[in-house]
Amino acid sequence: MYNLKDLESVLKGESSLNQIFDNNRIVYVDNHTICKYINGKVIRTKEKCYSIWEQDEICTNCTSHQAFIEQKQIVKLQYFKNNILLVISLPIFINEVPYVLELIKDITNSMIFHDSIHHENYELRNLINRLNIISEKDPFTDLFNKKYIDKQIKEDIRNAKEKKESYILALIDIDNFKNVNDTYGHIYGDIVIKDIVSIIHKHIDGRDCWAARYGGDEFLLAYRNETYENVQSCCKCITNDINSNSYSRDNKKFKITVSIGIYQFDPQMDTYETLIDNVDSKMYEDKRKYIYNNSK
Repeated sequence: MYNLKDLESVLKGESSLNQIFDNNRIVYVDNHTICKYINGKVIRTKEKCYSIWEQDEICTNCTSHQAFIEQKQIVKLQYFKNNILLVISLPIFINEVPYVLELIKDITNSMIFHDSIHHENYELRNLINRLNIISEKDPFTDLFNKKYIDKQIKEDIRNAKEKKESYILALIDIDNFKNVNDTYGHIYGDIVIKDIVSIIHKHIDGRDCWAARYGGDEFLLAYRNETYENVQSCCKCITNDINSNSYSRDNKKFKITVSIGIYQFDPQMDTYETLIDNVDSKMYEDKRKYIYNNSK
């Protein structure tokens, strides 16, 4: 953690770090705005931190958010306008308020392999972009992972508030999935997971919606600017397709069912935490119905 005296020397251009890095800035992570540090005070501007990359939304590889959440230094490479930039994000506190200090250095001409690939540096750009994407994807399903969920939901609810648009989450949980693994083996469990992911893609592709693997047998869907009725209809189609699938091993047939909870974000009442809790509760309401119906 940077102490305030060191921080002030950096922001005033009096630190040795200013000779190393090309730029520094303070980010207020809660709304991704750039701040100015004047006479010991932090002044928040309306400029978004991602505007420096000429983007209209939060970076998929936002290191400031990760540094803030994990309270440790996070480093990334960013490819921008044929340049390779090193970005170091450091969590800091100013007057007991958390911020992130970003240090930026153009290392395009400093990399030892620069000259040999300069005419093909688009390949390096693609590699950097791919690595950034991989860091937020579940390797088995290629859906987004929990790291992405934490970052993106917070950004989505901010946008929903600002634009006065709806935001709805759906949580899907496979019923008795442990029994599938225990009875038919993990290979068949993997087949079931892959099939469900394929069905999810079938029904959300083309919508303003993203999907993530929330747990081993749980999937989270986030619908932006959709009506509750449309989301219900989409989830019903997903459920019907999953229920209609049948599997067999050693002449034993089995089917899969899922429980789904749907919850619409309330901008007056909900936070990130309550939003997750509420959609989780809705899913367990549906699962209790499944348990009751199968106990008769």
